[in-house]
Amino acid sequence: MKKLLLLLLCVPLIGLGQNRYHIDEVTSPNDTLTYLKHDMSLLNGIVYSEFGDLGMYVYGKEEGLHKRWFEDGQLWTESNYKEGEKEGLHKRWYENGQLGYEGYISDGNWWMSMKSYYENGQLKRYSKDGLVKLYDENGDITSEGYIEPGEHGKEIYQKTYYPDKTLLQHYLFDYADGKKNVLWKQWYQNGQLSMEGYWKDIPVIDFDLYKIHSFTEGNGFKDGLHRWWRYNGQLQRKTNYNYGELISDECWDEEGKKIDCE
Repeated sequence: MKKLLLLLLCVPLIGLGQNRYHIDEVTSPNDTLTYLKHDMSLLNGIVYSEFGDLGMYVYGKEEGLHKRWFEDGQLWTESNYKEGEKEGLHKRWYENGQLGYEGYISDGNWWMSMKSYYENGQLKRYSKDGLVKLYDENGDITSEGYIEPGEHGKEIYQKTYYPDKTLLQHYLFDYADGKKNVLWKQWYQNGQLSMEGYWKDIPVIDFDLYKIHSFTEGNGFKDGLHRWWRYNGQLQRKTNYNYGELISDECWDEEGKKIDCE
């Protein structure tokens, strides 16, 4: 009985998949549902073009594997869908045939696993389970970070590097009472620490390793001890803040002699 019921449930979908329509016979006026042009009914069946099958639609929504091509017939994208939403493996190519990126989507979340490439084939971005790394066209790492997996995952840390791969900046984030805070450190290219300080209540924005964070008054508040060093390691300035309010300020010259702060 259970086998018979399962078979009966599958019959409508099998029937839907037998109908074939040329791409010129269908339309997607709002980019969410696809219709037959002649009567504006929801599309059920396979859409094809001169390059091959684009994919199947069930009640106007993409289902299963879908493909798109450039005008010259070169494959552009391959995407898997479930009830109109991307789900599973997704790939995109450049016009020269080089793979541009590939990744897995789950519940609209790209952070599970994704790789993107430059047009020369060099790895550009790698992400898996929250870890993200970015590279230049020569294959050298430029930045990396970690965000908790999930649609609204919290950013945990971010690092950026000089061209010679030495550490330039490090941001360590923490969260309290619904607010985002950060310990920010910066280094000279010789490895000497140049600055460190703590900011409170910085804006919670979308995680983007392509952007360098900047924290100023109005965009987070300095709190606690902040220090700056010269290239030779000599302490240059030391300040204390209480939620943006300056409490103390001390400065030293290149020889380590205490001077007035400007």
